[in-house]
Amino acid sequence: MLAVSTLICGLVLSSQVPAQEDNSQECPNLAVYYPGVFFANNPLTAQTPSDEGARERAQWTQLVATLADIQASCLRSSEYYALLGAAQLNSAQLEPASESLERALLLDPHNGAAQIDFASALFASGQLFPALQLNDALLARADLPEELRETLGSRDKEWRRNTRQHTLQLDLLGGYDNNLNGAPGSDQITLTLSGEPVLLSLNTDLQLQEGAFANVRLSSRHQKLNANDQRSWTNEVRGRLSQDTTSDLLQFDTRYSLIKPTRRRTVQWEVGASSLFFGGSALYTAAQTRFRYQPNSQRQCAPVYEIASQYQRFHSQMALDAWESKATLGANCVAATKAGAVI
Repeated sequence: MLAVSTLICGLVLSSQVPAQEDNSQECPNLAVYYPGVFFANNPLTAQTPSDEGARERAQWTQLVATLADIQASCLRSSEYYALLGAAQLNSAQLEPASESLERALLLDPHNGAAQIDFASALFASGQLFPALQLNDALLARADLPEELRETLGSRDKEWRRNTRQHTLQLDLLGGYDNNLNGAPGSDQITLTLSGEPVLLSLNTDLQLQEGAFANVRLSSRHQKLNANDQRSWTNEVRGRLSQDTTSDLLQFDTRYSLIKPTRRRTVQWEVGASSLFFGGSALYTAAQTRFRYQPNSQRQCAPVYEIASQYQRFHSQMALDAWESKATLGANCVAATKAGAVI
């Protein structure tokens, strides 16, 4: 599909080429090097791969080698570098492809073929948002054919799926426990008074309880990437359910974080809340917030500033309620070695 889009754009979208033809008169007619024509006229000969994907890459590799022979006479041709970049991209030569396509756009910023393939090269190299931005610019072109607009629109939707991530996980563990409530393990305790053993019977609430139990954990994570920040929201519910409801445990936790990196600094902000239930009653609820600031520096060590605060409320014992805050100053250091040094 990439080869087809390159051919279409080379014929339809390169409307600014004539101004450059005067500077590249020695460059031969490149129509014979377009994939459909070149592959038909130059079939693979020796040891043709049987795998279709490997055979296609071999054809593109052959085109790269053929185009390299005429590069000296096409140094000012945007069409040539767009074609060379497409061939390198399809033969898994990502870095050379990026360089060729970038040169094609420097020679002619409106070269549609180079724009399409350069967006693919950006995406393949992990530069998602520059690739999306360039794809949006292509979709905004008035001279874009409708069939190609549909292809680029589908590519845009596929790429944008990488900006969102949703995960949902459920863990279940069941079993049988002969001591659900963590009791001493006996219904009597023996004391020794004046050398004589004295037996004390435990209250029924303190005697061990046995039965079936289930550990449950349900978690979800939503992550969204934007051009300027990264946001994530996580939620978790976990607990133990059993026949002894007085010892059941249930905990809720939710957290939201925002990371905003720039050239000068990285800022991270996080808020969260959690609640714990024991035996069917609320034990405590807590809320936290944290702010982290780190200036970006070329130095080996950069300072890190952090402020955190937490509030805890104990529902049955209000005397234990507390509000805690702390400020931290640290350093983030990167180990460096001198060139030529032997350790």
